[in-house]
Amino acid sequence: MPGLHRVVVGGASIACIAIGMVAFAQDRPATAPKPAPEQVSAPEAVDEPTFGDAMGEMMQALRRLSRSPLDASSLADDLAYVDAIQAGLVHSKMTLDTVKKSSNATSVHGDDHAAYAKAFRAQLHAGLAVAVELESALLDGDGDAARAQIPKLKKIRDDGHRDYQARQW
Repeated sequence: MPGLHRVVVGGASIACIAIGMVAFAQDRPATAPKPAPEQVSAPEAVDEPTFGDAMGEMMQALRRLSRSPLDASSLADDLAYVDAIQAGLVHSKMTLDTVKKSSNATSVHGDDHAAYAKAFRAQLHAGLAVAVELESALLDGDGDAARAQIPKLKKIRDDGHRDYQARQW
């Protein structure tokens, strides 16, 4: 069915646009029987992952990627890890409003929710940009360039936790 749909990729829900096909009446003879409607089962109910779920999946993928040889022997797994990181970051951007503002973020942004959301989103976007560079390096077969992106992702993670994560203690 045409329109905006939500799908789950690597544990993260993302929006996508589906394009349907349209058949015009003049394309069929007037006497032709109408085709039977397709039998479509209802989609399974999927619990939407939380911001924390997306971050957890992303951190697990980053740990696995850090231990990978990042060569042809691990390419399929490496690309799956990168997909999980990218999906986690995209889902995190989509669920940003569900996150409790940390005291660090409050000290910087005060009650200005728009500035807080913009800065937080920019942090997630920076991580996504590095993850895309990492994927490009993997696809080019350049393990050294891919490996160089991992510390960048870890720094973005650490900075984001410092600036935006609510203290648990």
